[in-house]
Amino acid sequence: MPKAKRSRLDQRPTLEQYVTHAQRYGAEQVFETALEMNVDPRDLGYLARHLRRIDRRWRLSHTDRHKLAQRLIAAGVKARDVTEMACVSRSTVASLRAASPRPADATPQPTEPRGLVGTETGGSASESTPAETACFDAERAA
Repeated sequence: MPKAKRSRLDQRPTLEQYVTHAQRYGAEQVFETALEMNVDPRDLGYLARHLRRIDRRWRLSHTDRHKLAQRLIAAGVKARDVTEMACVSRSTVASLRAASPRPADATPQPTEPRGLVGTETGGSASESTPAETACFDAERAA
């Protein structure tokens, strides 16, 4: 009996295949292709991180950063991870969350207790997080 054809979903490249392709041939158009193929938002975030490591000059466009951040937020990814994966600020994540529609039957997620920003290390409230600093340092170096 002939084997059943694999569905189109099974033929999609995996995150590892996208990363391997970028390592071999360069990071250009890899993220855009993954975005068009409707890759899972978390995998898109991991792919963006890998691509920044593979090619220090590679970075997401402003539009793609916001698209990625919106998808990550919709997938329920923590704000800290969204800032790192999409290379956006905490205030951008907060404004995107406020603008995103919430289902009426959604119950609010418990939040961690919030302290005063900057008091833990004696720093100021305007200090950047390590993830934000890494993204902006990579952009300055390019």
